[in-house]
Amino acid sequence: MFHGATYADLKKSNGPFISASGTDISSGGGFSFDQTFFDYLCSDLLGVPLSRVAASSSAVPFVLSPVTYNNYANQCKFIEPEYLAQFENAKNAPRPAARLIKAMQDPNVYHNQKENPYLHIVDGGVADNLALREMLDFLEGLEAMNLSGQKTQFDNVRRIVVMVVNSLSAPKNNWNKKVDGPGAIELLIKATGVPIDHYSYEEVESLLDTQARWNSMRTLRNSQLFKSNKNQELANIVNTPDIDLYVVNVAFNMLEDKAEYEYLNNLPTSFVLAPEEVDRLRAAAKKIIKASPEIQKIMKNSDTKIISQ
Repeated sequence: MFHGATYADLKKSNGPFISASGTDISSGGGFSFDQTFFDYLCSDLLGVPLSRVAASSSAVPFVLSPVTYNNYANQCKFIEPEYLAQFENAKNAPRPAARLIKAMQDPNVYHNQKENPYLHIVDGGVADNLALREMLDFLEGLEAMNLSGQKTQFDNVRRIVVMVVNSLSAPKNNWNKKVDGPGAIELLIKATGVPIDHYSYEEVESLLDTQARWNSMRTLRNSQLFKSNKNQELANIVNTPDIDLYVVNVAFNMLEDKAEYEYLNNLPTSFVLAPEEVDRLRAAAKKIIKASPEIQKIMKNSDTKIISQ
């Protein structure tokens, strides 16, 4: 898989930054394949094979084995990221910083290398099925820094588009029509899938809450009523990022063609799909994205259009 390519090869290709995610099954915390996270392990992400990353992020418990990584902490000089240090000892940090502070504390356990010499990584879905947690950490950290009046490298950013591709499927079953319930394997899969699906829903809603909050605060800042405000504390409260945040949700249930929805909804989870299945997935994604109200809003607000091939 990937012909032996590593993260170093991705960097050479000048492509987009790609960060996969897994779950440290020992701690239950997220495991991010980015250099900032690997700094906690005194390790170099560039040398990690992409095939190993793919295996780690899709190692479904009970189906596939965890992928093990060495922890080299204390074998290098660890320098905490500056943006995290801003709130490390801030007892009165703005509320949105709470998620950032928790994200900062989780990897600190790896500094104790003697107690944590190995990390066993499984499917990222166990901790974060949509891989949105890092995005939420980033957005809320950015908001916290704005609320505390700190400058950031994103102060000139005017638009952020988050595209959430949710491959959630709900194949039909006939369990409620039989006196015998589902078998052990079926029950295990369902029992693990239900909390993952619900947590995924909460992540998307948290993202939408952030979008609504930023829009509301900007409306208040730009209002005639607020222009006469001389209360600095009030000014600080509404100082959320002046960024247009768009959340584009892509999921099977957004298809208008119910027959196509049924077909895609019943596709199995697999590392290999038939060419026709891949083509139909791509075509469905294109339809959903082009029909998205958020995409239409982006096109209107930025005076651009989608060029289809």
